[in-house]
Amino acid sequence: MLGNADLAMFHAKSAGHGQHAFFDSAIRGELEMRLSLTAELELASARGEFELFYQPQIRLDTSQVVGAEALIRWRHPGRGLVSPGHFLDVLHTTSVADKTARWVIEEACRQGRRWQQMGHDIRIGVNLTAGQFEGGDLPATVAAILADTGLPARLLELEVTENILLSDDERAREIFCRLRDLGTRIALDDFGTGYASLSYLKKFPLNVLKIDQSFVRELKPDSSDAAIVESTIGLAKLLGLAVVAEGIEERAAIDWLKQMGCDEGQGYYFGKPMPVAEFERTFLTAKPNVAEHAAEQQTATAA
Repeated sequence: MLGNADLAMFHAKSAGHGQHAFFDSAIRGELEMRLSLTAELELASARGEFELFYQPQIRLDTSQVVGAEALIRWRHPGRGLVSPGHFLDVLHTTSVADKTARWVIEEACRQGRRWQQMGHDIRIGVNLTAGQFEGGDLPATVAAILADTGLPARLLELEVTENILLSDDERAREIFCRLRDLGTRIALDDFGTGYASLSYLKKFPLNVLKIDQSFVRELKPDSSDAAIVESTIGLAKLLGLAVVAEGIEERAAIDWLKQMGCDEGQGYYFGKPMPVAEFERTFLTAKPNVAEHAAEQQTATAA
């Protein structure tokens, strides 16, 4: 009885402050699955089963590939490729969370340096986790990785979401200032979906706003989404920030975003997250036509 009550308490705490939960068999099943996944993820880390995929970021006015966002995937020996939505939340609570977060930065920087040595100055985007701000010395870690890999700091873009800033904004601001002093770029991801995004624009040393895909995916003229996107781009320009629109899936959205003054875009229209070899074959070797590749992507998706 006490064990079941403990499970219910754990479930209530996971749901947020002030929540409650009654025990039922589903709670035990959920916890058992979580514990099993935790053990699998720790084993996956030891076996080197994690892999980075890269999604292109395109300069809208020239169709040039200027960046690549590094996104973790799990190549499970039995289930094949596992998307982050199925394991990332649990991974951040495991004993290998810090180790994996550092590995992501290291591997992305190594890949960026390899591309630079091939003659491609491609900016590498890496998503930071809340755990990286809670312990250790993130700026010192990033500085050491840049020194070890040889990647210029200007080619590393560190992406954060508003929930990281909410945790301890003074500590976060200090960390960001030190990261900026290294020469890295700092991007605020999913902009427009939080409660106090505008206040962060003056508090933190940001370089980039990434407009959330929910405003871009079905962008149409004279819509509320268009008004929000256009006003966000205008505000960013006044503050000297670059703008990346996420979730681009149609050619028409690119034309409207260009008219609004948006700098860069990212989304399935240009390419889904893909392994290194496919990214290089598609975007780096043979000077690809991004528009042609995008048309192929849409055809494949429709099929």
